[in-house]
Order: sequence, then structure tokens, then C-alpha cells
Amino acid sequence: MLHYAQVQRQNASAMKASYYNVLVEREGEDTAFDEAALLYNTRTMSLAALDDEELAAYKSIESLDRENEVCAALAEQGFVLDDPEAEANLLRYEFEKYRFDDHVLELYLAPTLSCNFNCPYCFERKRPGRMSEKVQDAVLSFIAEQYNERPYQTLKIVWYGGEPLLAMDVIEALSARFISFCGEHGVEYSASVISNTALADENVQDKLIECGVWSVMTTVDGMKGYHEARRVNRDGRSTFDVIMDNVESMTSKGICVDFRCILEKGNVESCMELTGKMARHENLGIRVKPMIELGASGDGALDGLDLEPLSKEEFAQAYLQVFRQAHPRAADYERELSPLRLNCSACKDRGFAIDELGNVSNCGCTIGDDSKTFFNICEPVSEREVNWDLISWYGSKNPLDTPYCRTCRVLPLCQGGCLRVSDPEPFHNCNPLRYCIEDMVKGFYAALTSEGGV
Repeated sequence: MLHYAQVQRQNASAMKASYYNVLVEREGEDTAFDEAALLYNTRTMSLAALDDEELAAYKSIESLDRENEVCAALAEQGFVLDDPEAEANLLRYEFEKYRFDDHVLELYLAPTLSCNFNCPYCFERKRPGRMSEKVQDAVLSFIAEQYNERPYQTLKIVWYGGEPLLAMDVIEALSARFISFCGEHGVEYSASVISNTALADENVQDKLIECGVWSVMTTVDGMKGYHEARRVNRDGRSTFDVIMDNVESMTSKGICVDFRCILEKGNVESCMELTGKMARHENLGIRVKPMIELGASGDGALDGLDLEPLSKEEFAQAYLQVFRQAHPRAADYERELSPLRLNCSACKDRGFAIDELGNVSNCGCTIGDDSKTFFNICEPVSEREVNWDLISWYGSKNPLDTPYCRTCRVLPLCQGGCLRVSDPEPFHNCNPLRYCIEDMVKGFYAALTSEGGV
């Protein structure tokens, strides 16, 4: 009989399951897979099919000797380990490492906060005006300042707004200067645009290509009637057909289009119809996003338009349906189930958003909000009034410090979500994968099997 101290040592040396395992057990007549269970790890991307004996061993892993054949095999693939907390600490370290990565300077630039649309759910703060030559000069000085301080290898620009294409001449002028600067310093240049694309005609598309823009993110909220009731052109003109034609033209020219639908309870079926009709195209990606802020800055919801957000579970099912409509291959599943380094550029030490006045924050979604401004780039460096409290608040946020995030099985896939969301309710800001991860794992395994990958 073991003494108490010996029992303690034995238990302490037992292997334990990773926090980031997703176990999918076969239920009833489920034909998604023939094995007893599937096991996927969202950090290591390991995927295993378990028979009944292996499943039983996994469920009792802490009672098994680490030399056990099943235990050793699971440990080799990262499903079990000595201490799950050590793995969580590794994720925390990697989050901080990528946060302070010097290789990329990423800027969200808003040449104007004006917009030709008046979407009732828009969160952006609209105002007239355009980026002046003085601010443009300051932007160039800022990227040079950043390079001189810590040379970077890639300059990544995201044109933002408002509607950035309303200031296409500013985009052209700054792009030429960015490309010249990068050429002189051996820096890679990358540019994309977030736009409603109603203004992206053939002429504008050619200009974007000349400006080094490789990707455009746009939004269409369902079939024509639904879209135009939600994404409203200020001058009353129809935009659905124009946008769809522009999207088709851009993809044919090699511009990648990130095509998005903003979902709320009233337009789900219409968005499903739209995304279901769109042909798979190598330059077109389709996604859905939840409508989470209503009437934040628009002139008010339209008469007779009742907008109601989806629950997290409802949105997850819509996300899953849209993903499946594209008849995903194993590589598509793999991309969706791959771990992120950071949730977005707002988490980065070298990620900034700059509005048309030269105000700097770290998040495109806070552009125009003076309370979220770090400093203004038009001020000389020695005289800048810097909001260090705000900078340190953003810089100290780490999802691994939040208990319910730290041990969440999908944390590697979302990295804690948006930093701006500080709702005390757990899971308020969760990625839809949290609610449909089992279906995604089953789909991944089925795709691999059909393609001969397992």
C-alpha cells in the first residue's frame, strides 16, 4: 500500500489534458465519422480519431502511467502534457512576443470621415473634411520616425473611413509617397481598402491597382431589397447592382475581395440566399459579421426598419451555414481552425489608426473618438501631448489574464476578441467558433478523409 506522500507524488506526475482540446464524441446514428471520437487541439492543430479504448484512456488520462502507449501517443501530439498552466503561460508569452514584433508597421488611415452611405447600425463617427497636405506630410514623417526608431520590414496600409474612396486623390498622393519610401529603404509595401465599393468603378479600380492595393473589404447585407434598406445611399440612388458589378470586376482584375454580410435577425435568410448564389472564386472570400451596435452614429434607424441583433448561438449557426455554402475543402477548414497570433492590429505595439486630422489611436473602430486619441502626429515629437494612461491600458490587455479566456478551448483561434469590448459578462465577446467548434472539427475530418488526407 502506498504512503500518502507517495500518492501525492504519483498524482503530481500524471499527465493532464490540454485546455485547448476539442473532444467530439460520436452520438447515436451520427455518420460524420465512424470512430468513437475525434480530438482536435486548437493550439497545435493536431487531429486524432479515437477508438473506444483510446477514448476511455483519454478520459482517464490522469490515472494512467505516462509510459502507457495511448498516453505517450497523445502527449506526442500535444493533447496531454505535464501542466496545462505551462501551456497557457506559453500562449501568454507568444501573445506578448507578437504584440511587440518589430517587423511590420501597420497603419489604418482615414483620408476622410465623410461617407456616401448612412447605415443605421454604423458605429463610426462621421464628419466633413479631408486629410490636408499638412497631415499627409506628417504621416510620411511618422512612418520615417518609426523606421528610424526601429527599422521595419513591411509597411502595411489599410485605407479606412468614412468612405475612403471619396478622397481617392489623397490615397493616390500618399500611396506614391509610401511606395517611394519603401523602395528607398528596402521595405515591402502592402495596401488594402475597407470600402462600400459603390464608388469603385473601373477607373477607380485601375487607380487602386496602381496604388498597390491588393485587397478590398466590402459589405452587402442581403439581396437587393434588404441591402438597400440597411446600407442606405445618402442621395437615395440604388447601389446593390453597382456594388455587385464592381465586386465582379475587381476579382477579375486580381483584386481580392473580402465580401461581408452584417447579420441581424431580419436579414439572415436574405444573406443566406445571396451568399448561396455567389460562385466560388479564387479572389473572393465570403464572411458574415454580427450587427452589434445599432444607431451609434447614423441619423437614426429608418422608419419601419426594426433591427435586432442575433444571439451568439444564432450567429454561430449562420456563420457555419455560410461557410458550408462554399463547399469547403480541407484547406478551408484548416484555415478557419488555425491559431491566431493576435486578434487584430489594435493589439500591436506597432499598429496605429490615424484620422484625417492626424489624431492617432490604435484601433480603426475608434477613429474620430477624441477620448481614444493617443496623440496628434502634427505636433513635434518633443511637444506631443501623449495619453500614456490609454496607451498603457491597451498595452497591458492580454486574454491570458482573463480566467474564462485562459482555459477556453477556442482561445488560440480568437486570442480574446476585440480589446474595446470590456463587458463584465463572460463570453460576451466570443468568437462564433466557440458555439460550433464540434461541427467544424467534424467537417474538417470528413474533408480530410474524402481528400485522402488521413
